[in-house]
Amino acid sequence: MRNIAALNKLGYQRVVEKYRYAGSRTFYAAICGMLSAVATYFSGAIAARALGPAAIGEFYLAVQIVSYLTLAAGLGLTEIAQREVARNPQLKNRFLWLVISIQLPLSVLFVFFSITVNTVTGYIDNKLWYIIVGLAFANCANISWFLQAVKHTTFVFVSTLFLDVALVFTCSFFVRAPGDIYMYALLYVSVQVLKVCFLIIYTVLCGIGIQIRKLSLRGSGALIVAAAPNALSYVSILIYYNSDAFVINYYFDEATVGKYTAAYALMLMLTAPCFAILKVHFGLLSEVARSSDAMMKERSRAFLRILSFIGAPLAALGVFFAQTVFAAVYGEKFSDGWVYFQYLSLNLLLIYINVGYAKPLIAWGFQRAHMLITLSSAVLNVLLNFSLIPHFGALGAVHATIISELFVFFAVWGVRTYYDLARFSLVRAIAFPISCSFLFAYIGKIIFDHGG
Repeated sequence: MRNIAALNKLGYQRVVEKYRYAGSRTFYAAICGMLSAVATYFSGAIAARALGPAAIGEFYLAVQIVSYLTLAAGLGLTEIAQREVARNPQLKNRFLWLVISIQLPLSVLFVFFSITVNTVTGYIDNKLWYIIVGLAFANCANISWFLQAVKHTTFVFVSTLFLDVALVFTCSFFVRAPGDIYMYALLYVSVQVLKVCFLIIYTVLCGIGIQIRKLSLRGSGALIVAAAPNALSYVSILIYYNSDAFVINYYFDEATVGKYTAAYALMLMLTAPCFAILKVHFGLLSEVARSSDAMMKERSRAFLRILSFIGAPLAALGVFFAQTVFAAVYGEKFSDGWVYFQYLSLNLLLIYINVGYAKPLIAWGFQRAHMLITLSSAVLNVLLNFSLIPHFGALGAVHATIISELFVFFAVWGVRTYYDLARFSLVRAIAFPISCSFLFAYIGKIIFDHGG
């Protein structure tokens, strides 16, 4: 009996060590991802200060168009392939070949089509577009999903962080005037291409690349069909986050787009802790799926409270110190864009709450409900953009975004109430961090203004 007890204890210790190692690895990967997002933002902020609102607005429009091209060529395949490879590592070579063989030809097709259309319409400066469109190839050739599926995540995040930090320093040296927009675009695209090259070289050196003797497209149709809902979710997210810039550009000018996208980029940078924490906690939420309601409720409430305690102070500081922060980051050229950031800080709070409240749906197997909510909010956002932006300018886009986030919150509340999914008091979970954060930020604002 003692031997059995000793063996059980040893087995328990091994399991604990295994999950402790996996958890620490996920935590460090999330931290690297967060720092990488911050570095990417600061390189963009440095470029914005030098280029000015009009030039950076045109650059952001070009990048957003490329994101649509990437989605059209990618078809949402990578997440489905990553899931299948994680379930059965023996299929890794097959799925890697399928994804590459589908995405790269489609990216070539859409890139040439976009070049033709832009040459005719002149929507984006041709020279700038020829550089930026290279992102479509880099995005489709990115195999980070494959390395994550085969448990080689450390190199992915470390190499990404290294190159993003390098971009910050190169931008500070080479991007100093509005005419340097082509240099910034070249640096930005070069970093993305280097990321892909690093990952491919690492894959080859580790011997985990394509080693298929008979290359075949068998199963590509099934993969595309399985990825269709995922692609639809991506379309919804892209429309949700990018449609406002195109509508603003249609009714106003690129300078207005530049100021709005600068404020939006600052808000998105502040969401980096949110998604880093999501990477760490998503597995914990998935573990209790279909288990006791008490466990689901406990972990869901804890996840929401953690995000509330982080998001509420950031949102409060953004609301009361928007002008000071925005001027310090972007300079006088963007001076009147701080109002957008002030309102978007309220949206920042909603993002933290919605991630904490909605993402458990995916962890618990309610992907379809989450997709329908995202799609509905995207449609609502587009309708509101066309209704509000002509009358209120970029502030109309801000209001449309806030209303759409509120719609997501109430829709998720409806789904969780209907299915009785880990229901708990939302007021008790989020009221304390929100009220304290805004109270102390307001007091700090009074002291700051009085001292100034």
